Amino acid sequence: MAFKISSAGSEAATNEAGNKIVTVADKTHVTWQEVTEDGYFNRVRTLDTNSGEWSPTYDLGKAYDNHARAVITADSGGYLHLILSGHSTPCDYRRSVRSNDASEWTSPVEVASGTYPYLVCDSDDTLYLTMRDAVRWGGVDLYVKSAGRKWEASGKIIKRKEEYVGYAAFASGMGFDRKGVLHLVNDFYEGYGIYENRGIHQAVAYMQSPDGGRTWRTMRGDPIETPARPHQMDVIAESTGLRHEPMPPPVMVAQGNIAVDSEGKPHVLYLYHLNEPGQLILASPDEEGIWRQRPIDAVKEAFPNFRPSACRGTFTIDREGVFRALVTVAPLDNPDWSRVLPSRGRTAALRNGIPVVWLVSEDGGESFRAEAAFDPGSDTTVQSPKIELPVGHGTPSPGAPGVLWFNNAARELPRYKRDWEKNSCRQGLQNDVYWQS
Repeated sequence: MAFKISSAGSEAATNEAGNKIVTVADKTHVTWQEVTEDGYFNRVRTLDTNSGEWSPTYDLGKAYDNHARAVITADSGGYLHLILSGHSTPCDYRRSVRSNDASEWTSPVEVASGTYPYLVCDSDDTLYLTMRDAVRWGGVDLYVKSAGRKWEASGKIIKRKEEYVGYAAFASGMGFDRKGVLHLVNDFYEGYGIYENRGIHQAVAYMQSPDGGRTWRTMRGDPIETPARPHQMDVIAESTGLRHEPMPPPVMVAQGNIAVDSEGKPHVLYLYHLNEPGQLILASPDEEGIWRQRPIDAVKEAFPNFRPSACRGTFTIDREGVFRALVTVAPLDNPDWSRVLPSRGRTAALRNGIPVVWLVSEDGGESFRAEAAFDPGSDTTVQSPKIELPVGHGTPSPGAPGVLWFNNAARELPRYKRDWEKNSCRQGLQNDVYWQS
């Protein structure tokens, strides 16, 4: 059943891979972004899982733009930790004043400038934060905050190749195993220009750190000198070449989809469009540390007229060992597909169909089944659905988790109308934000 938590969600209210949901004991805290005539704001609400009641909406502070969304985690004491994102602008850190209580927060503390934060907390309550470098998209920077201490810059761990002077994106995802090893997957999207010759080099690559980000290595234990490039890391997928349109969406992308099983083995789920539209692939290392890849056909087998089109930070392994991913799908005749590749700027509303499916494996990723996650008869477009990720000391419930998402209401705010006429980056569109249990 869906519950509307906001009527002012921004045009990217829950977007990107960072965690938006954290459960501690009997409370689930969710964060999203709103837009009003006064600008963009990050918000948080709490669900009491015993009573089913929601708290009031609490303000987390003003955001720079629709990229500047918050991410959240929790420590062993139940205190909540937030990074209020930027868009190559300063990002702030806040902590809840009381354990398991989102109603009051410490004053914002600037950490650094960057975009697309990913925040995790280890067993010692040390926080780890990755962000895309604010200096002309130069790579991925790591920041560390030990319990009771200030944030410290640990340096650049991923770098852009010098010859790729144009736009670059680096989407990261992280997770810990029981031995405290930090596992990281990173998407590379680089090119020579801002609009033309963009996305020339794309890759999905992995590395791990046994000592809190001080040193890095491959799955087989080979040392990696940072800041790293894919050839030093474990390359899971890679492609270099001219693309099918000036500003192409990625043709391979993990979007933070890394999950670690109870044996400490990392698994990466990613989308790959170069063989066929919307191919999902699960990559896992064998006993020798060599990555093996398995195409997942469950979606097209269950829904022959649909193919996966997005899976952003929605892959988990629960404490029962069940693999789950929440996958947005598109019909094969959708204009999003351009010669089997995803196309920017021609998105068709997926109404009266099956926009989102659960991908589930109960045998350690050997086989999957796909099933509708929302009512197929719904006339509401489900945008950027999110589930709780294992980024801290929360205790997500076993079984299918709750889902945070927004619709495509796109109600126009007059303040922003003039901006729409000047450029194609539309802002000031209000959407409804929902929690689906």
